[in-house]
Amino acid sequence: MEDRISKPNRLRKRWIFSALLLIAGFIVWPLWFYEYGIGEHQNSPDGRYTANLHRYYERTVFDGKIEYVRANVIDAKTKAIIWEFEYKPTNISTLHDYGIRGQKFILWNATSTEVILPLDTTGKQIVVPMP
Repeated sequence: MEDRISKPNRLRKRWIFSALLLIAGFIVWPLWFYEYGIGEHQNSPDGRYTANLHRYYERTVFDGKIEYVRANVIDAKTKAIIWEFEYKPTNISTLHDYGIRGQKFILWNATSTEVILPLDTTGKQIVVPMP
């Protein structure tokens, strides 16, 4: 008599455990592979544009952890992207830590006609002329 009662309970416990494991997998999987990053944004001196410079971290199934830089310039009024760029270096140890709040990385010239975006510590940078 006891075997009949305990067998359905064991099956029920297995189903509950499997369901909880599946739910946990659906929650953890996207968070583990979600891209996240730190960065800086600055408005141009005339206020027409906003430059963004971010370092992103992303996990993949086969390549492990990927780090890269994403930069763009946006029109401040229309929010339209004027220019954007992604830089994936072979040596990630040379990337800047754009999260340092005491240091400015984005450099606008005084007339807002160009912006300089440093990519890494080896001196690679992009000079973007504004329209």
